Amino acid sequence: PIVVVRSENYASIIEHSHDFVEIIYVQSGKAVNVVGSNAYKISKGDVVIVPLCYSHYIRPETDDFRIINIIFYESAVTFDTSSFDCRPINIFNDKMLDIIRDIVEEYTKKQQDYVEVLKGYLNVFLRLFARKWYNLQSKNELICRTDFTEEYIDKIVQYITENYKHVILVEDIAGFVGFSKGYLQRMFKKCTGLTLVD
Repeated sequence: PIVVVRSENYASIIEHSHDFVEIIYVQSGKAVNVVGSNAYKISKGDVVIVPLCYSHYIRPETDDFRIINIIFYESAVTFDTSSFDCRPINIFNDKMLDIIRDIVEEYTKKQQDYVEVLKGYLNVFLRLFARKWYNLQSKNELICRTDFTEEYIDKIVQYITENYKHVILVEDIAGFVGFSKGYLQRMFKKCTGLTLVD
């Protein structure tokens, strides 16, 4: 249920999504992680969590771009990753980096009960990441920013208007604007006072 992959000069230039969660840790170099209509620059020390069914691709900008990928099924952890939206967080000189190193070592050695140990490390990592992510959101007022209201509310309303004759799932709208389902629902409700179903 958990796989660790190290890649050099990694590029996924074809937009894709997957039925697992992906943690991307940038060991060196620079790239752009394109998620829907958003493009996030990522560089050494950055971590990105790509939730389930998110559509994205990575475009390296330097020849020394190297990453560690930790991919896992949601059933392997007790944490809901759907609130993350692929914004990078730098963990250089942070204890989360130590946990990534522990995960890589545990996966490489594959000693007795290593999968259970990996699950434990992942749960701790995700909770620490969430703490930092939510703190940064509060500090930077990422929730309900003016640019979200203007750019994304218009896109969401346009999508609903053009597709209202068909069954529309929240997942469809989330995929259209490049957000996870949970994050989209919270942002939309906070900014409009309405749920997507309303």
